[in-house]
Amino acid sequence: INESGFAAQEGTAVHELCEVALNHNMPAAAFIGKTYVGITITKEMADYGQGYIDFVRWQRGTHYVEYQFHCPEIHPLCHSTLDHSAVSLSERTLRLTDLKYGRVAVEAEGNPQLKYYAVGIIQSLGLWTQIDHIVANIYQPRLWDGDGPVKTTTFSIEELRTCAVEVLQPSITAALTPFAPRKVGTHCRYCIAKLTCSTFMTSAKSVLGFTQPLSNEDLALVLTMAKSMEDLARHAQKESLSRLMAGKQIPGYKPVRKYGRSKVTNPEACAIELINIGHSRDDIYETKLKGITELKALKGAKSIVTRHATSDPMGETVVPLSN
Repeated sequence: INESGFAAQEGTAVHELCEVALNHNMPAAAFIGKTYVGITITKEMADYGQGYIDFVRWQRGTHYVEYQFHCPEIHPLCHSTLDHSAVSLSERTLRLTDLKYGRVAVEAEGNPQLKYYAVGIIQSLGLWTQIDHIVANIYQPRLWDGDGPVKTTTFSIEELRTCAVEVLQPSITAALTPFAPRKVGTHCRYCIAKLTCSTFMTSAKSVLGFTQPLSNEDLALVLTMAKSMEDLARHAQKESLSRLMAGKQIPGYKPVRKYGRSKVTNPEACAIELINIGHSRDDIYETKLKGITELKALKGAKSIVTRHATSDPMGETVVPLSN
C-alpha cells in the first residue's frame, strides 16, 4: 500500500496534531504554524482537526488515543493503531472512531477495518466479557453529507467473536501464503503493486478490451475498475518519470518541465501599474464569499450556511449501492 505522497502526509500531520491536542487538552488552533512530518499546520487543518477532537473528547468512558494493539493470540501479525476509543464499562459499550482526512468517501457500514480495530482493542484490553455493544465511527471532516462528517455502524460482541475466529485469523494466514489468492476491487486503488499484479492487470486488460454491447456484469466491472485505472495511470506517470530521469528509455515518451497555472507574483505592484493606466479598483479587484466548507467551520455558522446553500442538478450518475 502506498503510504507516501502529500495527501498521506497531510493526513498523518492532522492525526499527530489531534493526538497531542487530546492528550494535553489543548485546542487545535494552538498548533497552527507548527510542522509535523514536513507539513505545516494551516488554519483549515486545525479547524478540521478540532471538529474531530470535539466529537471524541466528550464520549463517555475511559479514553485511549492512538492506541497501539498487538494480539498474538489471534495471530502474530495482528496489530495496528486505533485513532480513538472510549470504553464505558457501566454501559458495557465500546465507542471507536477512525479519523479519515482524505477526500475519498469511506463507509462505516460493512467496513472490515472497523471490525479489525474493534477485535484488536477488545482482545488487547481483555474486554470480551465486559462489553456487549460496539459503536464504530468514521470521522471524515472534509466530506460532509446531510448528516455531517460522521458515519456510524454497530457490532455485537458475538459478531466480533465470530469475526476474530472465522474471518480475521484465517485471512491473515491466507495472505501470508506464497501464492495467496488475489481479488480485484476498490481496495486496489492505493496499492502500488498494481503494475506487477497479474490479477489486476488481467482485469484491466479485459476492461480495455471490452466490445459492445456490454453485459450488466461487464458494466459493473468497468465501474469497479474505473477509479483503480485512474490511479494506475497516475502511478504509471510517476514511475515513468522516475525511470526517464534516471536515464532509462520509455518508448515514445520524454520528460519535460511541468508548469502550474500562471499567477501574479506581486499583486500590489501589478495593481499600481493597472491603476496608473486608468483602471479603477473595481476593475481589478473582486470580493467574494469563502467556500462552503470554510464557512461551515466558523463557530455557529453551520446552520446558517446550510440554509443558504444549494446544489444545482447536473444530471444523473451511477454510484455503488452503499452510497
